[in-house]
Amino acid sequence: MATFTHRYPLNVSGKYYIDAQCTDCDLCRALAQNNIERDDRTGISYVFNLLPNAE
Repeated sequence: MATFTHRYPLNVSGKYYIDAQCTDCDLCRALAQNNIERDDRTGISYVFNLLPNAE
């Protein structure tokens, strides 16, 4: 389970985030491509967009 204290700083503020346990397997990006993207410079995925009522 994701841990808030290990969340990546690239994540937008909100209820959902990706933390350091992510193995960058591409599953979340495939399922939520409008919300999750990969930072190719660091090789990590992060939440860049939340649905308006996800807070």
